Amino acid sequence: MKEKNKLGIYGIIGFVVWFLLQNYSDLPFKILNINPPTLFLEVYTILIEILTILFIFLLFKKEIVHMWKDFYENRDKYFKKYFKFWFLILVLMAFSNGIITLINKSEISNNQEAINDMFERLPIYTYILSVFLAPIIEELVFRFCFMKIFNNKYLYIILSGVIFGLFHIIGSFESAYDFLFLVPYSIPGLIFAYILYDSKNIFNTIWLHFVHNGISMLASIILLLA
Repeated sequence: MKEKNKLGIYGIIGFVVWFLLQNYSDLPFKILNINPPTLFLEVYTILIEILTILFIFLLFKKEIVHMWKDFYENRDKYFKKYFKFWFLILVLMAFSNGIITLINKSEISNNQEAINDMFERLPIYTYILSVFLAPIIEELVFRFCFMKIFNNKYLYIILSGVIFGLFHIIGSFESAYDFLFLVPYSIPGLIFAYILYDSKNIFNTIWLHFVHNGISMLASIILLLA
């Protein structure tokens, strides 16, 4: 089997495993008709997320280790080159959210409302998931695995961004207007996909995703406390 085809299969496996764990990790509790306590579920969910990261890491261990060495050695160069893209994400998301507000009079998406609600109830758990684990998992799945699956640059960037956006709205989809939020959610996905394709280093998108989610969460905390 050619190396590129093998990596493409690994990419599909990584995505499928993530999808199954994301959507069916609570299946054992449903089968056994068990309702675990909240603290147990928090720890269980975090462990599932960590196992997902470890699984994809093991699939691509050699390449990811090489990327880390490259990132560590060239971190200053990468920072100077790609940090400006985060500001581009902010501008485009603010513009698209402004248009949505004019159309639908909705300030935030249902997904963001769900995150805010979860943060009010489970602040530490939500913070760990959103700021630390989500950037790693989402970049490994939607950027790294997708780049292995799709060889064409533009097809990869578009699918990586749009599918990333879809997964952020599909679980909280209530009306046709919710579909409008596909645009702001896809914007970071598209730009992160471009950065990975350009740099060939997943740690560039992971640290930018850390920054993006961290500051977004900080803004949500300030609004909730205001």
